[in-house]
Amino acid sequence: MKNLKVVTRIVQQLQLQLEGETVIVSAVDSERHRAFFASSENFIYSVDLPAPTQQPLQWSETSLDSNVEEVVLEPGDSIVAMDYLMEKESLLLGSSTGCLLLYNVDEKTTEVVGRLEGGVKTIASSPDGALISVTSGFGQLLVMTHDWEVMFESSLDPHSDSAGEINSPSCPIQSSISWRGDGKFFATLGGPDGSSQKLTIWERELGNMHSSLDTKAFIGASLDWMPSGAKVATTHDRKTEGKCPLIVFYEKNGLERSYFCIDEPAEVVVQALKWSCNSELLAALISCSQYDVIKIWSCNNNHWYLKQELRYTKKEGVRFYWDPIKPMHLICWTLGGQVITHSDACFSTPMMSSEANNLPEKRDSPFFIIEIELVCPEDSLLGSVCSSGWQARISKKMPLQSPVTGISQNPAKTGSAFIQLSGGRIVEYCSKVNLFRMSALVQVGEVGSDYSFPTSCPWMAAVLCHENGIVRPLLVGLDDSCKLHAGKRLLSTNCSSFTFYSSAYGATEQCATSVADTTHSHDQLSDNKVTSVLMAIRKALEVQMEESSSRELCILTTLARSEPPLLEEALNRIKGIRELELHGVDDARRKLYPSAEESLKHLLWLIDPEAVFNAALGLYDLNLAAIVALNSQKDPKEFLPFLKSLECLPPAIMRYTVDLRLGRYEGALRNIVSAGNEYHEDCMKLLNANPQLFPMGLQLFTEPDKRHQILEAWGDQLSEEKCFGDAATTYQCCSSYQKSLKAYRACGDWRGVFTVAGLLKLTKEEILQLAHELCDEFQALGKPGDAARIALDYCSDVDRGVSYYITAREWEEALRVAYMHSRQDLVDTVRDAALDCAALLISEYQEGLLKVGKYLARYVAVRQRRLSLAAKLKSEDRFMDVEDDNISEVSTSFSEMSAYTTRSMKESSASVISSRASKSRGARRQKKGGKIRAGSPGEEMALVEHLKGMSLTSGALNELKNLLVVLIQLGKEEIARQVQLAGDNFEVSQMAAVKLAEDTVPNDKIDENAHTLEHYVKMLRAHQPTESETNCWRIKALSPPRSGAYSNSPE
Repeated sequence: MKNLKVVTRIVQQLQLQLEGETVIVSAVDSERHRAFFASSENFIYSVDLPAPTQQPLQWSETSLDSNVEEVVLEPGDSIVAMDYLMEKESLLLGSSTGCLLLYNVDEKTTEVVGRLEGGVKTIASSPDGALISVTSGFGQLLVMTHDWEVMFESSLDPHSDSAGEINSPSCPIQSSISWRGDGKFFATLGGPDGSSQKLTIWERELGNMHSSLDTKAFIGASLDWMPSGAKVATTHDRKTEGKCPLIVFYEKNGLERSYFCIDEPAEVVVQALKWSCNSELLAALISCSQYDVIKIWSCNNNHWYLKQELRYTKKEGVRFYWDPIKPMHLICWTLGGQVITHSDACFSTPMMSSEANNLPEKRDSPFFIIEIELVCPEDSLLGSVCSSGWQARISKKMPLQSPVTGISQNPAKTGSAFIQLSGGRIVEYCSKVNLFRMSALVQVGEVGSDYSFPTSCPWMAAVLCHENGIVRPLLVGLDDSCKLHAGKRLLSTNCSSFTFYSSAYGATEQCATSVADTTHSHDQLSDNKVTSVLMAIRKALEVQMEESSSRELCILTTLARSEPPLLEEALNRIKGIRELELHGVDDARRKLYPSAEESLKHLLWLIDPEAVFNAALGLYDLNLAAIVALNSQKDPKEFLPFLKSLECLPPAIMRYTVDLRLGRYEGALRNIVSAGNEYHEDCMKLLNANPQLFPMGLQLFTEPDKRHQILEAWGDQLSEEKCFGDAATTYQCCSSYQKSLKAYRACGDWRGVFTVAGLLKLTKEEILQLAHELCDEFQALGKPGDAARIALDYCSDVDRGVSYYITAREWEEALRVAYMHSRQDLVDTVRDAALDCAALLISEYQEGLLKVGKYLARYVAVRQRRLSLAAKLKSEDRFMDVEDDNISEVSTSFSEMSAYTTRSMKESSASVISSRASKSRGARRQKKGGKIRAGSPGEEMALVEHLKGMSLTSGALNELKNLLVVLIQLGKEEIARQVQLAGDNFEVSQMAAVKLAEDTVPNDKIDENAHTLEHYVKMLRAHQPTESETNCWRIKALSPPRSGAYSNSPE
């Protein structure tokens, strides 16, 4: 990383309510980009932080509009800690007397949720917002859910012998909490005020202490866990040694990793440490004797470099935090309510003989373009700023009303440069004559819009490009959100830096700026390309290069960078080198290879050490795994007990345990089977936990008893997954007929139930009882047809069977069974039920015909209103000579009318409502899904879909034809004709309405004569084939002449 430069600095002032009031603590809502501040007088200030698109000037100072609300506490009590809970959209406040209060930001309500003895010291929520950790003034740690359910409670130093003394009111403590980025661990730093403190790492789930350090001279409450999770930053006091403090880093196992000196006097105090959200920058607030300073460091090659200092007076009492989303944004605030937002960028500026820059003379004056002339003797190198022998003077100066974001030389024109103004606008700066003639005018001209960027890009460069035989400059810019632009075009959304190269050269020149590091989404072919290229390189190295240490390291690199990494092959090569070393081979060929330790360290440098350790375990080589763990600096307490326990196991069980750890369940099954019968129970547990292994288990076992046990377990698994049909068949394979019968019964397969009952050799009485039960079950499940078959075939109950057929509307089958048993009473029952059903259907079809007409008329009215409004706006635009902006506003206002658009005009804050509220709204939408709200944006298409949904289903048509046949068989031909007429009128009208709607949707005109239901009904009947699918249910003997005996009138 290069030196940091402040691109923007926005100063805003909170309007504090009372004299002498100071800001105490802050919290941030990253989703809505707003900050909250609590004051010494218990006022809560809610402010919106400036977004990059809202920054008109790079340097500005304004008064900050804020929402202010007073939190009422007991006399003498004050707010000392605060954190924002994303799930509840509320602030959790902690007071000096120990009150925990939930302050709803939008509703401005306060609720007391708890109380801690000794007062609240710190509040910190986990990264996912699910847990909240709180420390008290008596050294107690409390972790709870956002619903205030206490997960665990402990002392900050549970192993201390003086816990009782620490938890006493006479011994107040200072403490701090920091969560790891993934939320699995968190660290606490605490101890009696004014004495040494203890660093403790806690596990999230059970609250167990993962590791702890002996009490050391930590400074204050400066503690922060790197978001990537690699290390914890703390500060050590060395006043007793007369040396300046150290910033020390620890791993989660409590081991010290590294440290560096802050280069300040021994008396300074580090008040806070904060990592940037990308873990690349570390900032510290240091309190010196004369001032407070915020120092920012970055790390490269295990060395820490100071990048920036921000100094404030002691009276200001500055505090700070990093933006949770944007890594280069630092937000500072003072006791007096001043909020300073810094936007940084890293730069490496080349020296030029003449350079333009923007330097404001005064805070309230405009910006300037200044051309500086560097004059030196002829025997000196121009552009090299030495200690003497050169002079600088301002040769040209031109005011600008907008700040300059970046400058780049124009490669196509001498004495010209592209200047980027705030917001991404590009202008060209030209010096009309030779550099050493100062009398010429300076011009700034606007260039084409293709050169400008859509947003400010602090990193900018120009390069010549050839297009259709024309050479022209191309501007490339990188903004602070990692988006790479070429003028208006977006090249990449995840780029950290870029450089240019020419195809005329054989190698790429790496400039002072770093090489482009862009991430694209690759498909499978692209992934295979990487592996294929690396394989070709590896083969070329093995065939064309002589054996050497560098060649072997290159081969390991190709294996490590393949997708996926070929770690096992790489470890096998290292294992071969190690075996040569162990056997004491000292020939010339051995000396051509690197040592096993060097090869392993090279591999660990390329790949995540945990992945290499797992790959070594996958080779079942415990010694190699131990060497990998040692070289990757893993804690011996973590891996040695595990490796020793593996070493004590039989070989097959050792391999089984390794495969289980690595998730290689097929290999684990093979190994546990080869271990013998004494491990069969473990084998069954593995199969039950991984059902996909059941087919392999059947192949590995040949004994009938064990195969039956596996099949029964597989059937149980299928039953749990509600796959009852497959479960029933699986149970039959192992002769588990009782379970098979239950499975068939659960899936509603009554034929399978009675087949298995025969296999079980049930008695007639048992089968009859089973049949009665199934009849009741199928009737309750809405399957009366199946219930009728069971009643007739197994219960010999004709009355019940015919009744079920009538319920199922299987009229022909009901009448057949009644005549088969010569039951005139049942024939009369079927006739009466059929006549009732016919009357009901005629009424339903007539009512449906009315609804079709009503919904179609409503659709036509809505369509006509929309077309009429569109025509009116179009006619007005034809006679008005308006500017483009006004046209845009008219079209936008038209597109945002609620009746014709699905866009919402509500503020974007609705997008951050909690998940619980979103689910409630979704449930309400589902309840209202059947309604078509008048004037809604989707009314027009909803009416069309509703008309389509009114069509008769194939099941309804089959029932209708069945009923018509039975009515004719019973001598009720006239009633059958009425039923067919009503059904035909409804079906044709519904189809005509849908056809009319589909024809008018793409058109911008409705013909009142042609687009009518009557016209479309006539057209549909005229072109309807006699043998079409829609006529398959009609009885020809009941059909009237084609001349129009059918009527589509609602009457």
